[in-house]
Amino acid sequence: MSTPARIALSVVVALAPIAARAQAPRPFTATRDLTIAPDVADFARPGDMMVTRAGEVIVTDPDDKTIRAFSPTGVLTRFGHTGEGPGEFRNLRLAGLIGDSVWTSDPALDRVTIFSPDHKFARSFSYPGQITNPAAPREPRLIYEFLSPDALYPDGTLRLVVAVSAKGPKPSWVTADDTLGAIVIHTGHDGVFKARVGVSRNTPPDCQFLAGNWTFNLRSCAGPLTNAYSGTPEFVVVSAQNLLGPNSSYHVTLTDGDGVQRISRDYPIAPVAVPKSARDSELTRMEDRVKHDPAAVAKFANIKWPVTYPPVRAIVVGRDGTLWLDERHAAPGHHWLVLDRVGNPIGALALPENVALRVAELGAAWGLETDADGLVGVARYRLSRGR
Repeated sequence: MSTPARIALSVVVALAPIAARAQAPRPFTATRDLTIAPDVADFARPGDMMVTRAGEVIVTDPDDKTIRAFSPTGVLTRFGHTGEGPGEFRNLRLAGLIGDSVWTSDPALDRVTIFSPDHKFARSFSYPGQITNPAAPREPRLIYEFLSPDALYPDGTLRLVVAVSAKGPKPSWVTADDTLGAIVIHTGHDGVFKARVGVSRNTPPDCQFLAGNWTFNLRSCAGPLTNAYSGTPEFVVVSAQNLLGPNSSYHVTLTDGDGVQRISRDYPIAPVAVPKSARDSELTRMEDRVKHDPAAVAKFANIKWPVTYPPVRAIVVGRDGTLWLDERHAAPGHHWLVLDRVGNPIGALALPENVALRVAELGAAWGLETDADGLVGVARYRLSRGR
């Protein structure tokens, strides 16, 4: 364990010239109390992070098909490996917790695997082969391009991300717009439809640019942000409302695992303009890809560049039901707004740019920390109120 180092965390930057929040959320001060250095963590490429009730930190490593478990004092154990047998992976896509058991999703094997709290293989089951709705037997069966579990509920049911096919008839809970992206639904592990949760869209049309046979996604575009593929039962959507006027804001909805919408409200934000240097850098990247196609390059003159960045960079659902939003500010680093279970701002947390928050609750935060050489370790902080 490293020597504790106190990191002062600033209040969210002032929101002028927009209308300020009724009361600025009080900032947290963080004390780092655990560092797992990159040479100990030994990640090929870290994936999902979870923390058990006992404080064990679980991190997947998709590239080497293993899962790392760090004790509260930083001792490392590993489980899972490459293969197709029980407890093995071909594509370690996603992971989460049910209690203190780890579940994983492998789209290459169309399989969900569950490990016991002591990291032993417990059981597995296949992805649903089809989506059915016994409550409406006369409706057409859903035709989809792909489906993938993105959360496992405590009762063993699934939340699925489904890309709907544009072909054929649709059940009544599918709209015409759903074929433009992916929908999120709640089903049994046998594929029996329970409820529609929301929409996890691909890049919106306004955030794409067509140049001949090439399609480019504009990186700075303010399309909706969701926490799909986060492994948590809560489903969150952040969308920009107005990022140009004096009352700029974004909208947040949170639907819990029972299908109840706990949060639906707007939050003020001071938009951050996309500088010309960022646009030039992105344009160079795009031109390099199609430099052999002069007609495509010529179309770049018609790009309608975003004026401002998306208002929120990342979403973390807290272990205690809080919601953490990484607001984009002009100041460097990460600026997290903390909301209570019903969406009231209750705190603010600033972290260095090289620390990616992954798990949080009132009182503690865990993240991945990248060093100057680009190697990644794990950091844990204890949070207290600043004075």
